[in-house]
Amino acid sequence: MSEKREKSFPAMVASLIEDMIALVRGHIELAKTEIRDAVNSVLTSTVYFIVALMVGWFALLFLLVACALGINAAGLPLWASFLIMTVVMGILIGILVWRGVRRLKKMRSSRLSFESLNKTAEMFRDFN
Repeated sequence: MSEKREKSFPAMVASLIEDMIALVRGHIELAKTEIRDAVNSVLTSTVYFIVALMVGWFALLFLLVACALGINAAGLPLWASFLIMTVVMGILIGILVWRGVRRLKKMRSSRLSFESLNKTAEMFRDFN
């Protein structure tokens, strides 16, 4: 009977190892499938956003032309109405660039928190 136990114990251990390997492989396959699905969703969403941006760009162009023609209909020459719209867009671009630069400067200051976090992590590593 002790021989049976000795033979069955290694067989049980081998079976346990095989089951663990199969479990890990199953988890890896599940992770691959989930990642593949997530990437497909991101790509599809990106295509929709790009198409929406293109349509929005054309809508903005039509709106700007309509505004210039509306100013022309109010009595100004066509060249003056397009010049007014160009100046308005230039001012808007300046404001947006200024705000973008301010936002980037704020992002640089947040880099300090990452450096502080890295120093803390190094301290804990040195502590061990």
